[in-house]
Amino acid sequence: SRGLGDVYKRQLSPCSDPRYPICPHSKASYGSPAKCQQSPPKNKSLPGTTCRFDGECVSGNCRGGTCVGRQENATCSWHGECDVGRFCNATGRCEVQRQFTSKCNSSEECVNNCGCSLGLCTYYYTLDTNIAADNPQVCLSGYIRNGVCAGARKSVFKGRPCSSDSDCQTVYPDGTPGEPSECQCGYNGGGFTYCSLVEGDQEFQNAKNSMQYIVAYSYRCHTLLRYGPCSSIPNDEYMAYTYYIRLFQNYPQIVYNDNCIKSIYTADYWNWQKKVAFASQLATSILSVILIAIFL
Repeated sequence: SRGLGDVYKRQLSPCSDPRYPICPHSKASYGSPAKCQQSPPKNKSLPGTTCRFDGECVSGNCRGGTCVGRQENATCSWHGECDVGRFCNATGRCEVQRQFTSKCNSSEECVNNCGCSLGLCTYYYTLDTNIAADNPQVCLSGYIRNGVCAGARKSVFKGRPCSSDSDCQTVYPDGTPGEPSECQCGYNGGGFTYCSLVEGDQEFQNAKNSMQYIVAYSYRCHTLLRYGPCSSIPNDEYMAYTYYIRLFQNYPQIVYNDNCIKSIYTADYWNWQKKVAFASQLATSILSVILIAIFL
């Protein structure tokens, strides 16, 4: 006979057959478990990325090993058809990305170190408190309150177990109670729910710092790849940003994962963690070798 544990194990078996490596777990429902599937076809590459032949590019134009998009004033239906340094405007034409303080409708229209806030291209994470904004990415704190940049709220008990949002207390820099974070379902053996993280927590600050470094290098990247991956962005910084932002966004789903959950539901995050750890160890080893060589 099969017990409940046997059924549970069957439904959470990882996809071990390399021909069918993908588990679409989000589509599973009671009585209809998800089944391992083949990997979806690889998306075509955006302008500015490497290629071997025309069919690999969104633009259908591989030139000298790089996808080349449409140039200024060429017709387009979305940003991905336009070349690096350009976007598809409201009239369906490729246009050069707009500079700081230029008018905009979305961040993709602005140069890669700017986001669109209140209709103007604004440098990322530069506006001080009490300055009007509608895009938190342009605020120094990464947080907006009552239509202006404000000091970021911080978790009182970071990532604590919870039963409702009211358990997820936060506090503003001046000590006043902040808007609670969200109580979210977790992927853990006990079935516990946990409070999501907020902008004043260290995990967000790490992601913000990495993003600031990335956008300083992304001026040669396509507008849709301003956060990477892009050959102009150092790979270790791209990996660090991706790891930090996923940790911040998905903390309740990551905390206390067992090996089974790690291999099925949150494998993507844990793979990024391994990459970041390896890159950090490699950098430390290289630095040690250099220091030894200097002092010998």
